[in-house]
Amino acid sequence: VDQIKQTAAMSCWTPYTLKNVQCRNRFVRSSTAEAMAHDGFVTDRLVAFYEELARGELGMILHSHIGVNVQGRAQVSQQPLLDNDDKISGMRRIIEACHKTGTPIVAQLAHAGPLAEGVVPLNIDTMTAEDFETTTEAFVQAARRAKEAGFDGVELHCAHFYMLSSTLSSAMNHRTDIYGGSVENRARFPCEVVRRVRAMVGPDYLVMCKINVEDFKEGGNTVADTFKILTLMQAAGLDAAELSGGNPARPINAAHPSPARPEFYHGPYAAELRRLGLRMPLVLVGGARTQAKINEVLDQGLAELVAISRPLLCEPDLILQMKADPNKVPRCAGCGRCFRAMLEDTGTRCVMVHPQKPTIAQQ
Repeated sequence: VDQIKQTAAMSCWTPYTLKNVQCRNRFVRSSTAEAMAHDGFVTDRLVAFYEELARGELGMILHSHIGVNVQGRAQVSQQPLLDNDDKISGMRRIIEACHKTGTPIVAQLAHAGPLAEGVVPLNIDTMTAEDFETTTEAFVQAARRAKEAGFDGVELHCAHFYMLSSTLSSAMNHRTDIYGGSVENRARFPCEVVRRVRAMVGPDYLVMCKINVEDFKEGGNTVADTFKILTLMQAAGLDAAELSGGNPARPINAAHPSPARPEFYHGPYAAELRRLGLRMPLVLVGGARTQAKINEVLDQGLAELVAISRPLLCEPDLILQMKADPNKVPRCAGCGRCFRAMLEDTGTRCVMVHPQKPTIAQQ
């Protein structure tokens, strides 16, 4: 089946098959770190958080920011890890909670690289051959554990200047050897990760990535660079891409867009990728609010799936509400203060709905 053609004259309620993953509709919960794990292990409140999401009848859930090893974690204690087999049983609890509602769940695998906390950050410019091998193998083994646990696929985090993103970025990667310089060289390491993950999980398992449409940083990657990178990664075995953007210095283009920004602010970049000839299923994240605009994005073929996250912190049952009321608009104001709550012991939450207390899932 041509996965691109599946979008013709379709709405957000039309089922979609991504690789072998059956999505009941076109809504994806995008990854946003929950900060609810403990020493890398799944907790009861993290399971409850995903149970609540799964009851909302999303088409697919992306489990947030699972660290592939201790060196690459972005949060010292609260980030879940798949660095050892002892983490598999905890992940199974989350997966079973989602699957019992008919909701597939994909594991986002991440290494923070230069943004790692609690350890000496791993910088692309100073990485040794051993560093490349160790990090690649960490992704491979985390993917193995994700599949063994029962995840429906994996998403490699290649955005926001984490490890793989900083490798891809011309603004961050200043190497002069085979891992730096040209787009092809900068993509060499991420492509090797894709190839080896694909070899580990087999040909029928979903392998996707999250990637910047642009870095929004002087000297950084443009959408033309992203087209070349995705073409190379697709040849290495990548099935699909979630389009994001930005960097920690310009978070307004990454995880903290202003309420005044237009719907689907990454949409023009998706359109340019299509114009350049990208033939790959895309998940578009950033500013999805109205069904009319969501359907327009799908009908134009800019993406096959649309992703939301912060509005689900505010209203976990948002998709059910939108299905009942085509004119429903999310309560989420796009203020981004939920990310500040990530640093608290209560974990990530909507501070407008729960200003002084944990969410229902956290209680």
